[in-house]
Amino acid sequence: MTPDKAQTIITPACKLNKEIGGHIMTEQTKSKSPNPAERSQEDFVTLEEARRILDLSKGTLYQYTHYKTIPYYKPNGRKIYFKVKDLINFMERGRRSSIDEIKQQALQDTLKRG
Repeated sequence: MTPDKAQTIITPACKLNKEIGGHIMTEQTKSKSPNPAERSQEDFVTLEEARRILDLSKGTLYQYTHYKTIPYYKPNGRKIYFKVKDLINFMERGRRSSIDEIKQQALQDTLKRG
């Protein structure tokens, strides 16, 4: 693609982005980096990128969207996008306490009861 054609495609997207309040993917978001630490938490990622970030199969991720287990966006009614912060929150919901944390909580509960 020549630079002239690329400019023609990017310019309308930038204008549209301003009109709809920033709910369109930016060029930075389209990069193939699966590392959420390298992205702003407000960035959108495609289903494929989300699949790599979460280390899930496409089918599993589609099931999560179908059953509304994970938040997602369908701005054009077809392609699915995810916010990086939603993926991070999804991962953090599955946190399990360590043995030490469980023991500490049990001790605190025992002391409260007196």
